[in-house]
Amino acid sequence: MQSDRINFENEFIKGSIALNNGGAIDDFEFKNYNKTLDSEEKIILLSPSNSKNGYLLNTGWTTNSEVEVPNSNTVWILESGNKLTPKNPIKIYFENNVGVRFERTLTLDEKYLFTIKQKIINNSNKNYKFYPYAFLHRNNVPEDLTDFYILHEGFVTVGDGELEEVDYDDVEEEKFKREASTGFVSLGDKYWLTSLIPNQGRKFRIDIDYKKKYRASFIDLEGFNVDANSSAQHTVKSVIGAKEVKLIDKYGEELNIKQFDLNISYGIFYWIVRPMHVALDYLYKFSGNYGYAIILLTILIRIIFFPLNQYSFKSMSKMKVLAPQLNIIKEKWKDDKMQIQKETMKLYKTNGVNPMSSCFPIFLQIPIFFSLYKLLLLDIAMRHAPFIWYWQDLSS
Repeated sequence: MQSDRINFENEFIKGSIALNNGGAIDDFEFKNYNKTLDSEEKIILLSPSNSKNGYLLNTGWTTNSEVEVPNSNTVWILESGNKLTPKNPIKIYFENNVGVRFERTLTLDEKYLFTIKQKIINNSNKNYKFYPYAFLHRNNVPEDLTDFYILHEGFVTVGDGELEEVDYDDVEEEKFKREASTGFVSLGDKYWLTSLIPNQGRKFRIDIDYKKKYRASFIDLEGFNVDANSSAQHTVKSVIGAKEVKLIDKYGEELNIKQFDLNISYGIFYWIVRPMHVALDYLYKFSGNYGYAIILLTILIRIIFFPLNQYSFKSMSKMKVLAPQLNIIKEKWKDDKMQIQKETMKLYKTNGVNPMSSCFPIFLQIPIFFSLYKLLLLDIAMRHAPFIWYWQDLSS
């Protein structure tokens, strides 16, 4: 008698697939990330739907015909493999009462990429049309939700090059829907990511809604005509793991998923944060210490802006020199504001002083240091989660 679960494992993750509950991936644990700095308890990302923090991924087929297709209660049968590892795929199947066989072959890479190849074999004497889909279900908002405007946590979709970020409270109020031929849909926490990647180049629809649980899905709109005694197959890919910048970039390139890096909440200063990340990564490798890398990056930014700061300081010094004369003007024309303004501007012009020159360098640096803060919030969280948690504990 087969077990109701099939385990998967590599160097970084472990978990299991529920054969008796629709073949869902609903048990996922990180092996290298602890919940807190001093704890050995590991981060659990996915859990069965009947648990408080239920969170799962599944795939399937739907049809307009009156023929049985697998659902969340379907019991799948293991055909080959006994444990999913990078070197050992597994194959499961379900066959309905008219001879239509549904197969799934699952593979796992060395890190976080799951590939689910779905195949239909029509052994009946009728023709059918099936539409493949995949979905994410989450019972509740994560307990450690940041709920901070600078960092998006929730749903992320890119469809035909257009990014859309959907918050949990937004989807509670209104359903989100879009059609595209390229892109993905993801559900992201501060540090973690679960994504659905359809076959690129085929028309699909993404749906995000809330009906007692948070749901994100895609469905292939072209469908597959499966004639009698023929077959069809469709592949779903899913990256489930930590938001590691280099790895997400690597998956985006290898899978040819444009803008896959937008799973990381760079925000409006994307073009500043990304180069700063490259610099921080280099400094980390150079120094061997993440704290030193942050200090070195801050010093580097200060050096770059040193000429501007010097210019600002010189302007402020000139303004200080003119302060007594400005006071005289204000006293002399205290009843005539227009004359005060004219005399003040005349004084500035005579002495070659621009009052805005002392403020402009400061305004110019605001996006830079805002981006630095955002980078630390993202990058430390992705690669050194215990450090950021410890820092947050100290600051709270």
